[in-house]
Amino acid sequence: MARPKGAQGKNKAFLLKKLQDMYGDDFNPVIKMAENAVKLQAIADASADDANDRKAALDGWDKVANYVEPKLKAVEHTGGVDLRNIVKRIDLTGSDANN
Repeated sequence: MARPKGAQGKNKAFLLKKLQDMYGDDFNPVIKMAENAVKLQAIADASADDANDRKAALDGWDKVANYVEPKLKAVEHTGGVDLRNIVKRIDLTGSDANN
C-alpha cells in the first residue's frame, strides 16, 4: 500500500529526528536554509557588485524555492493563438476600450 502524498519515508523521518536531537526539537532544515540564504543575500547586497556573492545568494534562494514552490512542467502548445481574446486594452482613464 502506498503512503499518503507528502508523508515522509523512514529514512527521512530518521534523519530529521537525528537533526532535531542535535539542534533542538524546533529545528527545520528548510527554515535553516532560508536563514542562510538571507545571510548570503545580505553579503551580496553589501558587496560592490561581486558576481560570486550574488551567485551564492541566488543558489541559496533557488534551493529554498525548491521546497516551497511547485515545479512547473513544460507544456507544448499546438494550434494558433488568437490574441484578440487574450489582450484587453484599457485607456489611461481606466475605462475599457473596444479597439
